[in-house]
Amino acid sequence: MATNIADPFPAVVPHADDPHNISSSYFSLRRGLAGIAIAFLIVLWIAGGPTQLQSSISAYYHFDNGALRDVFVGVLCAIGAFLHFYRGYSTKENIALNCAGIAAVLIALFPMTWPEGARTTWTGYIHGTSAVLFFLLIAYVCVFRSAETLRHIDDPNRRAWFARAYKTLGTLMIAVPASIWIIHQFFPAQEKSYLVFAIEVAGIYVFSAFWLIKSWEIASLKRRPETQAGFTEEAPAT
Repeated sequence: MATNIADPFPAVVPHADDPHNISSSYFSLRRGLAGIAIAFLIVLWIAGGPTQLQSSISAYYHFDNGALRDVFVGVLCAIGAFLHFYRGYSTKENIALNCAGIAAVLIALFPMTWPEGARTTWTGYIHGTSAVLFFLLIAYVCVFRSAETLRHIDDPNRRAWFARAYKTLGTLMIAVPASIWIIHQFFPAQEKSYLVFAIEVAGIYVFSAFWLIKSWEIASLKRRPETQAGFTEEAPAT
């Protein structure tokens, strides 16, 4: 006689289309992106020491004969992977996040020109271009693709608050590469100060803030857009 064997983990292993499982996965990715970025700064601060701050975050790749190189490459590749696996709420957002993920990996694999002040190498050009594209792509997602989820917020005041927050963060993300370019072009004497480092740190905090606010926004929705069929349909930007 056949015996029915019960599933030993009925509450632990959800179905692939379980809405709660999907939402939890998205929340983990968003929180992971913010957490990795913030932890990166903490590791650099502890390992490098507050008395040995570098002129830029990229300089830590070469710091102390490459002692932090694995951390630098590992964190950026992890961020790149997270951005790739995070499915955007529209085709355009998804493409932008995938491209930002590729840019993050290129930043890691093609280090800045070293020593500082030397003639820029081809790897340095790729490094710098990838860094600029990374910030601009995230800014694009902040400013122009936020409507994909904001349209699910019924309260107009709450929706307007999140829209303003995303536009502010997007503007700050654009300001990061723009500020660094201005320093390189017009204030080269400041390149070896801590000014560029401070601007890059601010950019990472803005990046983390975006993903934390996005998590807050999605968590407050009664209907999670990632659990809705066809949630990648386009929506007009706000």
